[in-house]
Amino acid sequence: MTELCLCRDINGDVHFVACNDLISRTSVYGLLDRGSHEVLMIRDRSAIEFWDLPGGGVELGETRVEALFREVQEETGLILDEVIEEICHFVECFYDISTGAAWKSCRYFYVVHAAGELHPARKNSDDVVDLKFLSTVWGSEKISPVSKSIVEMYYKRRDLR
Repeated sequence: MTELCLCRDINGDVHFVACNDLISRTSVYGLLDRGSHEVLMIRDRSAIEFWDLPGGGVELGETRVEALFREVQEETGLILDEVIEEICHFVECFYDISTGAAWKSCRYFYVVHAAGELHPARKNSDDVVDLKFLSTVWGSEKISPVSKSIVEMYYKRRDLR
């Protein structure tokens, strides 16, 4: 019998995938807090209905910090000037709806500071549909469940200090 892994997609739906078919990937994400409980969020084509933190995969030969600098610049046009702290990291099995691939992803989330003008950089303009600072009150905005949890974790920890 084939060993199965439970994977969830961006909508929270369950997909069972053979564990041997999982693609290993390390990814990094940046939480850029503008103050007044506003954070930078993006929407990309693979999950257009949800806002998410900017970031993506670590490429071969890159450190996590190098990948974070590259990904944020590619997706937002901003240049990171500081990685302030790691919020958390975890392993997740994730199913990508657009490709039908399943990932075993080690995901790292950092608080970052950036300079520059906000705009999707040319390199990722085909993927990034929109980006803006959103109030963490959220309102009617649909935030990906993981990003929402990470932002809430960050503010809870920050406000306790």
